[in-house]
Amino acid sequence: METDAPAEPNAVRSSHSLGLMEGFAEVRTFEDFDAFASRAGYPGLSLGDPQYPGAYAAVDNLLDQAAGPRVTRDMLIDQGTRGPATMHFDQLADAVVRNRLAEVVPDRMKDRTAVRAALIQTMKHDQWPTMHKRSAVAGNLAAEDIRRSLNAKVDEIRHHYRANPAQPFPAESPNAEAARAELGDLPPPAAETRVAGPMADLSANSQMRFLNGQAPAAQATRHAPSLGDGARGRTGGQVATPSRATGPTRPARD
Repeated sequence: METDAPAEPNAVRSSHSLGLMEGFAEVRTFEDFDAFASRAGYPGLSLGDPQYPGAYAAVDNLLDQAAGPRVTRDMLIDQGTRGPATMHFDQLADAVVRNRLAEVVPDRMKDRTAVRAALIQTMKHDQWPTMHKRSAVAGNLAAEDIRRSLNAKVDEIRHHYRANPAQPFPAESPNAEAARAELGDLPPPAAETRVAGPMADLSANSQMRFLNGQAPAAQATRHAPSLGDGARGRTGGQVATPSRATGPTRPARD
């Protein structure tokens, strides 16, 4: 799975995406685990607590905020699994636009991109870079901070387009270099370009983190899962089932 998207104007190529990426991976694991365990012959297997409770709680809350009739929670989780990781904020912002602003924002690429950029800024909480080290309480508090900012920005966007329907919403792109390239001011960034530090962390073991070898829960009854190879888990741990001495060993995390 690609982690970076250097040519996308709404890519968040900073350490904010690290906490969001880990949260998406945690949520996907818990959403799919029961179905995969049952299909693998371990019904009732317990997954335990999230590896990163802060990231899990924040993303779980944020998914509920962004989800709606046009882009559901399951659709968002599936999009997050495919990546790129630096586009997770844009995926959430797009869901907010489609679910809450579809009748307000004109169906023009420039308008939609600008509105998503504005929404992304409200979601870039300053705790995201360390969210994977924080508690579930801290994760939920951060998500509620985001909720207040996000709701206020949605109202601001509505007011803007009622008064100025022909003018794109003013917003600063998260990836200014790519945004300038789109306007013809700069050549587009090379696809192989990576930001040192955060992007290197995002690239490491992304296949394991995003369960690329596993099907969505809705398909678990049709495809045999690969528990053990693709499952994420607590470091070096084993999980017991009521009917077996030991359960399958879950792989160690980096």
